[in-house]
Amino acid sequence: RAARRREAHASWAGPRSETPSVVSGDSELPGDEPTGGRYLPMVIAGSRVLTPDAGSMTSTSPEDTLADVVQFSAPIVYADEDQGELLVELMRLGSRAGPVAVTVRTVEASAKAGVNFVPWTGRVELQDGQSVASVRIRMIDDPRWAPTLEFKLQLSDPHGCELGRYLHTCRVKVIDGTCFPSDVHRGEIKLGEDGIRQIPSVSLMWQFACLVWASSGVAWRTTLTLIFEQFHNFYLYFTLSITVYFADVLFADAPGEVHLLPGVPVSLLVAGDRAGTARLLGAFYFLPLLVMYVWDCAQVAIDLKGHIQNFLCSSLFRKYLNYSESSRTQVG
Repeated sequence: RAARRREAHASWAGPRSETPSVVSGDSELPGDEPTGGRYLPMVIAGSRVLTPDAGSMTSTSPEDTLADVVQFSAPIVYADEDQGELLVELMRLGSRAGPVAVTVRTVEASAKAGVNFVPWTGRVELQDGQSVASVRIRMIDDPRWAPTLEFKLQLSDPHGCELGRYLHTCRVKVIDGTCFPSDVHRGEIKLGEDGIRQIPSVSLMWQFACLVWASSGVAWRTTLTLIFEQFHNFYLYFTLSITVYFADVLFADAPGEVHLLPGVPVSLLVAGDRAGTARLLGAFYFLPLLVMYVWDCAQVAIDLKGHIQNFLCSSLFRKYLNYSESSRTQVG
């Protein structure tokens, strides 16, 4: 049988020099190179690899060659806004031989650094034999109502180890315990529907307006809108005053005086020159129109109404839905 195998091998490989055969059990494996007069085949036993060696067979375990893996213990952790401190665990997988270290840093998303949590970046070391380490993140209790917000913890710069393929990032969801729209009527809200019906509608509307005012970007948009919307009233007053001025001063046989402003009598704006006064009034008449046109264009870009609607819709999504990464980016 061995002879037939050698003949078949020779017919496939072509002419070659004679090489000894290695005997392992009751089979022969042609072509193995000798090692110190002994022929040792490569044998895979379980997860250990046995390799040829002069004099004896040695073994190499994957645990001796592969680096440990350091990652977070969970992809998502939850934190109450008023709990003060959040504890997040890191876990180490592998032989746990020797010290390893990674860098942990916070990354803001819908939860903002300095508003909802204290930003932190630091080096975490796990000593020889240590499999678990913890990171402490300080939470900030914001008295205003907020939907469920989130930020991230990320691992980087591994030393003596590798980062987990998926758990190198951990999402932290911040749960807000404040009543909507504020805690002013918390007592009535705790009583259920009967207590809610006792809340004055004016007070509830005022608390909601305060919440919207405090949201990002609403305060300056509202202030700017209130100021520039008065230009319409100013222009109406200006056109009425100019009509009186035309009749009593500019087109009168004997130019008199009118009070464009209370207590301020006005005659010809350019003394002794009706045409110059008319040209000046024309410029005054056109400039407010230009300002109002520019404001109308800016108002579209400011979009106060759309900004408030976006705040309410994104708050609804954050509070009740767990959506995709791209959606979180859009509402973050």
